[in-house]
Amino acid sequence: MSMLTLRKTVQQLGMWMLLLLISAPVAFAQQAIKGKVTSTEDQLPIPGVSVKIKGTTQGVSTDENGNFSINANVGQSLIFSYVGMEEKEVKIASGAAVNVVLQPSTGNLDEVVVVGYGVQQKKLITGASVQVKGVDIQKQSTTNALQALQGQTPGVQISSSSGQPGESMRVIIRGVGTIGNASPLYVVDGVLTSDITYLNPNDIASIDVLKDAASAAIYGSQAANGVILVTTKTGKADQPAQISLDTYTGVQKLARKIDMLNAKEYAIIMNEAAVNSGKSPYFSNDEIASLGEGTMWMDEMFKDNALTQNYSLSAQGGSTKSVYSTSLGYTSQEGIVGGKDLSNYERFNYRINSEHNLYNDIIRLGQHLTFTYLNTNGIGVGNQYNNSLRGAFNTSPLVPMYDDEGNFYDNSNSSWNNGEANPYAAMYYSNQNDRNSQRLFGDVYLVVEPFKGLRFRTSLGVDYNVNESRSFTPIYKLSNYEFNTFSIINQIMGKNKSML
Repeated sequence: MSMLTLRKTVQQLGMWMLLLLISAPVAFAQQAIKGKVTSTEDQLPIPGVSVKIKGTTQGVSTDENGNFSINANVGQSLIFSYVGMEEKEVKIASGAAVNVVLQPSTGNLDEVVVVGYGVQQKKLITGASVQVKGVDIQKQSTTNALQALQGQTPGVQISSSSGQPGESMRVIIRGVGTIGNASPLYVVDGVLTSDITYLNPNDIASIDVLKDAASAAIYGSQAANGVILVTTKTGKADQPAQISLDTYTGVQKLARKIDMLNAKEYAIIMNEAAVNSGKSPYFSNDEIASLGEGTMWMDEMFKDNALTQNYSLSAQGGSTKSVYSTSLGYTSQEGIVGGKDLSNYERFNYRINSEHNLYNDIIRLGQHLTFTYLNTNGIGVGNQYNNSLRGAFNTSPLVPMYDDEGNFYDNSNSSWNNGEANPYAAMYYSNQNDRNSQRLFGDVYLVVEPFKGLRFRTSLGVDYNVNESRSFTPIYKLSNYEFNTFSIINQIMGKNKSML
């Protein structure tokens, strides 16, 4: 072997040894990291704990004995996570076993949930109840608290009874249990009621939905369709006065309108229908050419950018002797159909909650009172055959909206289908109504707690309603079939008082 060949061989061996030395730390640094995960409460192993290498997608789960094994490098960190437990991060310092102790998440499963007249730990009734916090309700910016629960309460079906502003919601808990009234029982601060549409969503601290018979058994047969417990906001002891203002304003608009024929398209289609039936065309070519778009009733019936707004001013605080929480709110929502003149909802709220320590935390006196004033007007909802929108789908675009004097057009003398009536005018004349109501709802209570664990509570609840409605139908004529020959006035007033 020549000297040149020997020199090249030595150089190649040196390069291979250098590469081996450089790669050796990387190849041998990764090793199997083993360990065990237990609970801090009972020191028992926790199966199914997720063990992941931080910053990677590599991970394993603990077995039935809480053991795990994962290939990782010294210096990397392992993330341990499990439902109901606080997440923990551990850095790998050596090849020694990594034993981890997880503790329960105190901010979740140890929370207490109101059940009947008492409370239980959330982890004990996870499938039996659902709780939604007030802050989550406020984020939805809805006029009705039940609207904010849609999609947040498993096992609870919530839908609108109609699109009318201020209308109540249909709530079904775990399916329909009766062919009659399937509505749940509502309990607001311990007082039973049939609905919560009067409440300002900003006044709610939490809503608990009791879904099974065991958790709602205290209410008896009234809870056959489930129970919805509402807790309104209260002040805290030794808390400085806090004043807050919550507002929002938005607009509503129909996402998609039905594409209807304009006047020219309508005349062409009617001619085709006449010819196919063996009749002469209704319109000549010159008449069709002279027609424009006509009246697009979908645009006339629906209002774009209907306004909705809410203003809520609240104050709360407390001392060692008393706590309080009070609020003043205003909510309004215009209807998309007909606009504010025909469909509108206004609500004024005033709430005062307070509690006073009369004697050494043994005797406490307090109250939850809410006063609500509602002012509403609306169109006829009806069904598929009797509602305010049906006429908009049937009336041809040949019928004008107004006559030459600016009044609603009377189609009774028209040469084309004098039975058709202006659908907007029909809705306007037949829905001139106004409804208002005042409601005082709440309770006054006395709590005597001689020692911790023994509490006596007595309360007097009140639900006082005053309702008044007026409607007026003037004399009008819109077609040979749509008219009113004399004025009609109705006024209804009612009062209802319940002591609970």
